[in-house]
Amino acid sequence: MRNIKYFERQCDMVYRHIMKAVAKDTTALKAYKALGVRVPLWATFNGPEAYAFRGYRQQAGPPSDPKRSGLKIITQVIKHCCEATVQVSKQLKKSFTALKLPAEIAMPKVGFLKNIHQCDPARKTLWQKSCSSITDWMVSFADRIRNEAVYSFFTTGVFRVRIPFNNVKYVNKDAIGSIDFIGLNYYSNRYLCLATTQPIEDDQLTSDGDYYHYPQGMYRAIVEIHEKLVKPFEQKSGKKLPMLVSENGIATNDEQKRSRFYHEYLYAISKAVNDGYPVYGYLPWTLFDNYEWPALENNKERSYGIFAIANNGQNIK
Repeated sequence: MRNIKYFERQCDMVYRHIMKAVAKDTTALKAYKALGVRVPLWATFNGPEAYAFRGYRQQAGPPSDPKRSGLKIITQVIKHCCEATVQVSKQLKKSFTALKLPAEIAMPKVGFLKNIHQCDPARKTLWQKSCSSITDWMVSFADRIRNEAVYSFFTTGVFRVRIPFNNVKYVNKDAIGSIDFIGLNYYSNRYLCLATTQPIEDDQLTSDGDYYHYPQGMYRAIVEIHEKLVKPFEQKSGKKLPMLVSENGIATNDEQKRSRFYHEYLYAISKAVNDGYPVYGYLPWTLFDNYEWPALENNKERSYGIFAIANNGQNIK
């Protein structure tokens, strides 16, 4: 918790530096004004729960220290990320007022990006079916940490996790109404039998290895965010909470597969919107191929880009 002030200070320094530069640059100011209602968004974290589980359980990102692992520390990390988001949002708005920026520049909109990766009980074999009730319980157990506690914090001001040997309660009523948007990162789900991920046999499996073609999961994720975060947030705060899809894409060199992916996932989003779940924006992951750090394996071969990057002077797509 003590490190939050340093994170807040860093975010504030970045915000002040950028906005001072924009205010002094007539071309930048003109471009900013041309955005109209599409004001820049300031995201504190790209998936607090993903960072916590990867770094403090899966050893797939910093700090990757076996001595600093387990559900208790994961819960604390997610809690700190949520609290840091509240503090950064407050500070950036204070800085906006203090800087006395040109009228063209709007109050900063601060939020965070929420990963949704559904874990569903496998029910294909007799063994999986017989274990499904236990698997369901284990999934709900993890869901309290990954999702429910986050939703609760920003809708009630209470971060609470009640699981055996790991009861955590933290209260900050300033969390209600503290964010200005929520981003949804969604790719796929996974099937579990007890705590073990079941292999997927699917011709739409991507080169990421963990994801496959599951557009109906996008619809499920939008409904979840709306019903458990957006709707109660707006009821409690009296303030709108816009939702956008901030990450969605496929790692493949098969352009027919990529085309099918985007058509079907975008259809799932349009279906959700037509059914009354507003989504105001969509960002594909990603425009260009990227280096998948801090992944420990296969970090150069995940072709997420709509456009490829030349490799040693040769086009790779």
